[in-house]
Amino acid sequence: MCGSATEWGLPVASCQISHPGHATCLIELDGRVLLTDPLLADRIFSIRRICPTVDPACLPNIDLVLISHLHHDHCHPESMRALNGNPTYLVPHGGGEF
Repeated sequence: MCGSATEWGLPVASCQISHPGHATCLIELDGRVLLTDPLLADRIFSIRRICPTVDPACLPNIDLVLISHLHHDHCHPESMRALNGNPTYLVPHGGGEF
C-alpha cells in the first residue's frame, strides 16, 4: 500500500526524534516523551562516547522508557536513576529488578 497518512485518512501526529548516541533515542510524540535504551554516561566497559554526553537534567520529563534487552549498554541503571519525571518502564522478561 502506497501513500501517506493524510491520503489514508489517518491522523497525523506531531513527532520529533533525537539520537543522543548508541541505542538511545528520545522520541517526542504528541506531548509524550519516550526514551529507548538509556545510556547517558561517557563510558561503559569498552564503549566510549564520541559525541558530547547528554546531561540528564537537560532532558524533558520522560513518560516511558523502553528497554530492548538487559545488557548494561542498553539498560544502564545510573542513567535511568538520573532521568526526569516518573517514567513507566517497559522491560523484557526478567528485567523487573531494574
